[in-house]
Amino acid sequence: MINTEESNLSVINDFTGATDINISHYGFERLTPEKAFVSANDGYHSYRLHFIAKGSMFFHVGVQKTLLNKNTFFILRPNSDCGFSVNPKNLAEHYWCTFSGILAERIIGSLFSDEKFYCIVSPAMRTKILQCFTENFDYKAPSLRKNILYTKNLYTIFQMIANENTSVHTLPTKVNPDNIITYSLAYINENFTDPDMSVATVADYIHISKGYYSNAFSKKMKIPFSQYITQKRIEHAITLIRSGKTNVSEIAYASGFNDPLYFSKVFKKLNNISPKKEIEKTSKRNETKLRS
Repeated sequence: MINTEESNLSVINDFTGATDINISHYGFERLTPEKAFVSANDGYHSYRLHFIAKGSMFFHVGVQKTLLNKNTFFILRPNSDCGFSVNPKNLAEHYWCTFSGILAERIIGSLFSDEKFYCIVSPAMRTKILQCFTENFDYKAPSLRKNILYTKNLYTIFQMIANENTSVHTLPTKVNPDNIITYSLAYINENFTDPDMSVATVADYIHISKGYYSNAFSKKMKIPFSQYITQKRIEHAITLIRSGKTNVSEIAYASGFNDPLYFSKVFKKLNNISPKKEIEKTSKRNETKLRS
C-alpha cells in the first residue's frame, strides 16, 4: 500500500514571485498516527493547496484548531502561523499542490481570505478533483509538456473552488430557518446518495453549527434530518428498481447505504415489502407490459 507519492516538475523555482504561476509538485499522503505537525512557518516560500480525500485532520491557526473533513480544500500560505496535524481517530488521505508566483498570490487572495482558509466542496465534484491530482502522477513527459498538464489541472481546481465559494457565500450571514433549509435542500437533493452525508456535513457546507441546523431542519420539515435522508435514499432505490436494476447490493450502494442488509431492513420497514420481493414484482409487471 502506497502511503506517499509525489510528482515533481524539473524547473528552476523562482521564489521571488516574478513568474505568474510556478508549480513545483503535486503530492499524496496517507497519514499515520506518528505524523508530526506540519507548519507553514517552516521556511517554505510557496503556497500549498491541500485536498482531504478521506478521513479528517486538524487545521491550526495560532493556538486555535479546526477539524476539517473529507472533500475539503485548505491552503497553507508561505511563512504564516498555520499548519495541520493528524486526527488519530479518523486518519486522513490528502493530496496537495505546491506553487508560487504573482498570479498565484492574487488567485489565492480571491479564493481564500485571511479568515477563510478552507472550502468544502460538493461530493459530486470529488471525481473530477481527484482526477486533477492523480493524472499528474501517471504522466511521463518532458518538463514543458508536464508543466502544461500541471497548470491545466491547477486552474481547473481553482475554478471548482471559485464555483463552490460563489454558491457558499450567497447565503446571507443573518437568515431565518426557512432560508437555511431552502438553501441546504438543493445540496442535499444533489448529494444524498453519498453515504457520508450527515447533519454535520451539511451544516459545515453552509457554515452554521450542527445543533442549530438540526433543530432548524426538524422545525421546518416536520421530520428529523436522518429520517428525511433515509426516505430520500429509499425513494431513489425504488426508482432504480423500476428502471430495471435487480441486484440488491448494487441498489443499496447506489442509494447511499453502506450495508445491503440494513438497506433491506429499512426498505421493508418503509414499504411493507422487501427489496427482493419488490424487484420480483416489478419484473413481472414489466414482463406483462411487454406481452400486451
